[in-house]
Amino acid sequence: MTGVDLFQIIFLSIVVIIGIGGMIMVVRSEKRK
Repeated sequence: MTGVDLFQIIFLSIVVIIGIGGMIMVVRSEKRK
């Protein structure tokens, strides 16, 4: 495990969390309509 590998894992996990968060926001906004 190098620093680059760790950085890539953290970056990918953040991207996934943001993606899921965005999907949840879209679902909530759709339910409000």
